[in-house]
Amino acid sequence: MINYDLPLQSEFQDFKHLNQNFLVGAILLSRLINERTDTGWVIEEITRLSLKVGTSDAPQFEILRALRSEGFCGATDYYTYSNSAIETVLRTKKGIPISLAVVVMAIGDQLQIECHGINFPGHFLVKVNELLIDPFTMEPLDGGLMQDWLHQSGVPEKDAFKIAKPIDILLRMLNNLRALAVAQEDFNKALDFSAYQLLLVDEPFVIHLGRIDLWDKAGLPSMAMKEIEFALALAPSQEYKVMLNQRLASLDIGNAKLH
Repeated sequence: MINYDLPLQSEFQDFKHLNQNFLVGAILLSRLINERTDTGWVIEEITRLSLKVGTSDAPQFEILRALRSEGFCGATDYYTYSNSAIETVLRTKKGIPISLAVVVMAIGDQLQIECHGINFPGHFLVKVNELLIDPFTMEPLDGGLMQDWLHQSGVPEKDAFKIAKPIDILLRMLNNLRALAVAQEDFNKALDFSAYQLLLVDEPFVIHLGRIDLWDKAGLPSMAMKEIEFALALAPSQEYKVMLNQRLASLDIGNAKLH
């Protein structure tokens, strides 16, 4: 693997090896977007919001009530990096499903209420106690809508509601940033986001695959070739090796073949 020497490399490595919690990961991501992220203020604001939650036999509804009363809702300007930054989300009270989910989960964590992120395809969810919540609307998820999303995703129901570990949440947030960078044709930034993902995963083959095209689109076919080398070393089947050698042949780097 390349030694990327990324600005927050050691912090991301610590996040993985020390099994740190989801809020630490969200703050790390916020620091990627804005290096001046005020970590202390983020913690203080989560505490303040937690104190807004009333006591009842249904704390999941109390968390939603408190956040709605504070004005938390889904962002209308959806495709911006700042919607993934936890400090910005807390200050503007706007975000995307996964960043708003972090707010819900952080409050639940502070109040010792059982909360789990749910890695639902295409739309991150939260389960508070046994209630499934759409954090984008700060409402319980409608059963009919859930079935529509399931149908559209094509993912079997048994795989669609897996609990997201802290590292899964951070990887998914990085996926969002990488996709946004690609949409803006900022391929160098997309490569940086994927490099942070490489620090987190145990099986990096799929990430290396994605980086091949990113290097090529960034105008660096020689780096795409190096990425193919990494992918070939990790390829899980002969079919992948054939595909990678075909991809190599399509690069403007001569006729070399890798094995």
